[in-house]
Amino acid sequence: MTELVTIAPGVHALENTLRVAPGFHLPVRSTLLELAGGGLLMISPLAVDDALAARVDALGPVRHIVAPNTLHHLFLSDAAARWPEAHVHVPRGLPPKLAKQGRALPRHALLPEGVPHDVSVIAFDGAPTLEEHVIFHAASRTLVVTDLVFHVQDPQGPLTGLILRTVGAHRRLAQSRALRLLIRDERAAQRSLEQVLALDFTRLVMAHGVVVEQDAKARLQAALQHLLP
Repeated sequence: MTELVTIAPGVHALENTLRVAPGFHLPVRSTLLELAGGGLLMISPLAVDDALAARVDALGPVRHIVAPNTLHHLFLSDAAARWPEAHVHVPRGLPPKLAKQGRALPRHALLPEGVPHDVSVIAFDGAPTLEEHVIFHAASRTLVVTDLVFHVQDPQGPLTGLILRTVGAHRRLAQSRALRLLIRDERAAQRSLEQVLALDFTRLVMAHGVVVEQDAKARLQAALQHLLP
């Protein structure tokens, strides 16, 4: 069941468990950022019922909905239908991907177009099939990533621990070897990481795993050291 939690002042999350395959279960998070002009920016929307949506609305109106890469979009249309006044933002590769599947997207802009100025968006280049976008919320000094790194500390499901060990992300902050295989331009990925590490963040929130509250920048740099010269 999806739960609404507060991570820090101005930073909230919807959290649930994603059953990727039989026996392979991952924690999954949709991050909600409070905007300076009022309202919320929702990253990687999850399924919500009317009662949970009402609790989200109590935090403020959902003004922006973001699919931060080409994988985290399953509930994007549902969220856009529930909050029809919200602006939808997607990576460039998502519309053609869904068109090939015969699926449509709601009216949208391509990232980073139209994102509020108090939120910074950095395209993590080098993995064109994923098109990960990193989002920095300056007011809370929070960096939000999606699949760039995992931090699953308590694996659930009989196969989850085995799979996380196989991809090098078992009970530690790390980039999955599966994602590393998607990187086609290491220099572009390095430039993107340097941009990210230049941001003034102290908290790291990811889609899959435990939020990092201490030494977030140093720990992210260590997890992605293989991308640096």
